[in-house]
Amino acid sequence: QGNLLQSVYFVDSNTGWAVGWVGTILKTTDGGNKWISQSSGTTNFLREVYFVDSNTGWAVGDSLTVLKTSDGGNKWMSQSTKIKSQSNSVYFINWIQLNSVYFINSNIGWVVGYGTILKTTNGGDTWIFQNIPTDIYPRSVYFIDSNTGWTVGDWGKILTTIDGGDHWIIQSWDDTTSSLSSVYFIDSNTGWTVGSNGTILKTTDGGIEWISQSSRT
Repeated sequence: QGNLLQSVYFVDSNTGWAVGWVGTILKTTDGGNKWISQSSGTTNFLREVYFVDSNTGWAVGDSLTVLKTSDGGNKWMSQSTKIKSQSNSVYFINWIQLNSVYFINSNIGWVVGYGTILKTTNGGDTWIFQNIPTDIYPRSVYFIDSNTGWTVGDWGKILTTIDGGDHWIIQSWDDTTSSLSSVYFIDSNTGWTVGSNGTILKTTDGGIEWISQSSRT
């Protein structure tokens, strides 16, 4: 299609999805030899896609866009109007850019974006805003279980939670450092985050200390 593609996710060696500009969603079932366009129902920029199995997945993006499919992408349904505050009043904050989505199972997941962390415990039927301790522009979120997770973003900010996001605490914050764009952990101790200007940081103690690694760039 010639559009900018922003994110890709595979559930096995054959089946995967890619999302991007003007609501583009593509699916392959043969390892990428052929990609088929799926209808997203939006023209907003989709910034990340995540699936928990071959049927159930989410895509998030600009203008508070959250889409869900339960049939492998044959039909995508918007969950944006289901995003609620903790007082259950519906939010229509159309300028919020959502950057990252992560689910640990078909029910429990998080979405992060500009000044925003959202959590669902029912597959996205309801989304709740979580409190964060500082102004932050999260660009990536990752959880190793239902309690322990991290989010990273601009100005070198790293936040962590050990209670599913009820409380987020600052692990690192350096206004002079590069922006962080992705975070990944292999267990509760060992993880990496990367960002602009060749930034690679590693932790072996759950984020208490982050050590710079050379990317040779």
